[in-house]
Amino acid sequence: MHDKVKPFVCEFEGCGLAFGFKKVLQRHHLTHTQPAPPRVRKVVKEVGLIDGLVGTGYEDIGRNIDCIVEGCEWRFTREYDLKRHLASFHERKVEDIDTTMADTSD
Repeated sequence: MHDKVKPFVCEFEGCGLAFGFKKVLQRHHLTHTQPAPPRVRKVVKEVGLIDGLVGTGYEDIGRNIDCIVEGCEWRFTREYDLKRHLASFHERKVEDIDTTMADTSD
């Protein structure tokens, strides 16, 4: 059975942490001798619901088919995707969907 022997003890005042390997103790010494690197804060960008779900950067790639349900902001590249969206998200029957008015590319 392994005895948790930690013969390498930190000798900095008030520390006393012990380690099983000399290399680990040497790395630990850096916490006493070198300042911590500055913490970099991430910039959080506010995104809308659609961009949050599908990602950003799709503004200029031909999503010219708007959802035909009033108030829905989803846009699609293919009519098939619009029909699938209408059937699953808005619970419309696929047979009843007329998307001919959905294309807004003028």
